Amino acid sequence: MRKQEKTVVARWVIMATVLMVIVIIIVANFYLNSIERAREDASATFQYKAQILAESFAAKVTAVESTGRPMASLLSQREYYDADYAKRISKTLTETTDAYLVCCANQSGNAVDSQGRMFDLTSLSYYEEACAEPNGYTYLKDDEITGQSAILIVLPIMYEGETGQMFLYYSTSEFGEWKDIVGAFYALLDREGNILAASTTDSAFLKGENLFVILDNYDKGMSSRIKNRMKGDFNGAATANVQGEKRQLVFVTSGVSDWRFLVGVNQNLIDKQVHYQRRELRGLLFQLGALLLLFVAILISASVIGRIRSNDTKKELEDKADTDLLTGLNNKLATERKITEFIANNPTSKSMLFLIDLDNFKTINDTMGHAFGDEVLRTLGKQLSPMFRVTDIVGRIGGDEFMVFVKNVNTEEHIYKEAKKVENFFQKFEVGEYVKYAATASIGVAIFPEEGANFEKLYKAADRAVYKAKERGKKQLAFYDDKWDIDRKE
Repeated sequence: MRKQEKTVVARWVIMATVLMVIVIIIVANFYLNSIERAREDASATFQYKAQILAESFAAKVTAVESTGRPMASLLSQREYYDADYAKRISKTLTETTDAYLVCCANQSGNAVDSQGRMFDLTSLSYYEEACAEPNGYTYLKDDEITGQSAILIVLPIMYEGETGQMFLYYSTSEFGEWKDIVGAFYALLDREGNILAASTTDSAFLKGENLFVILDNYDKGMSSRIKNRMKGDFNGAATANVQGEKRQLVFVTSGVSDWRFLVGVNQNLIDKQVHYQRRELRGLLFQLGALLLLFVAILISASVIGRIRSNDTKKELEDKADTDLLTGLNNKLATERKITEFIANNPTSKSMLFLIDLDNFKTINDTMGHAFGDEVLRTLGKQLSPMFRVTDIVGRIGGDEFMVFVKNVNTEEHIYKEAKKVENFFQKFEVGEYVKYAATASIGVAIFPEEGANFEKLYKAADRAVYKAKERGKKQLAFYDDKWDIDRKE
């Protein structure tokens, strides 16, 4: 391999190596960032599911309130408390909303439900607190009527001269029915972390009344971060471990009062999703690496192909520079150069040089026109070249002069055979599509190396043979050395 080619290859290898290092660094950084994003994506997925559940929960609770409010207005249109009418209103609300119990009371707290049962609401421990904010929501661990945990919605009823209340109870039992996320628990918390309702009590995170207190006992730093975010109306997620139970706590606003909706997702579920994404990412990176190697191979191949094409283009340009445009044969300079190179490299290889001079070519041009003269030369070039081997040298060296150098003719029989072939060619050579014109030639032959050890001497010998052919009347072939002609005739 030449020094220049080695330098080009080395340059490409260095460039490919640098490119590989840069890509490896980029891919490694991409891989690490992608794993982190995979964790964030998994958290975002569960956060989205938690938000959907919270919105569903809020929609049901607010639907109870929004349906109850016009019913409370209907009662307010009465001049006084009518227990029978209040019963019908209560029955309508229990049938059309998710409220499991509706009680309509007068100013004294005497109430009736949908079944006509009478209650003294003032006997309930939460009565005064619930009535203090009649347009709010109150969580009841026990409604003290049916024993259920509930969310209480209190709406005012404005009778003539007195104010009553409508108590609507929404059950929190649906928390235990949610199975949207495998192995997860659901809980409703107030801003102070008090657990208002939960889907289960089996989790270590829910074995108590306050989540923040439970977390403080295991990781105060983590508990503080979660506490600050939950109190600040932020949605988010954080990983926590309580008694060996590792979960991701996903918290969102509930849409009811200022309570927070909490989902405790098993951390194994998060890790499993990350593992799947990591596996897919590894496959993607493997494909990327294969593509990179292919790209580098293509670059190197492109360089090699480029050099080959460059060499081919260079050779094509050289061939064009060596080609006679009219006949497609070697021009004078190329013919002389190629024969000289062969003689220099093969000083003892017997060869023969034909020098062909068309007879009366000037007359052809004068009588039949230069276009026909060009057609004669072009046709001669097309028909002459295929008669010889591709290794032989065929060229046009003048206006009507052609040269053929036949290599490696080691026997007399071979020399005579080549001479006869050329001689027969001109006996049959005709030009013209409609009117055939038989063009003849005077042909001189010189043998290398006996009759010329270099091109100049060999050419002079062949030229002398042409002169002999013309002296003999043209239309024939003559050797430089008469003995060849004599032997051939014999």
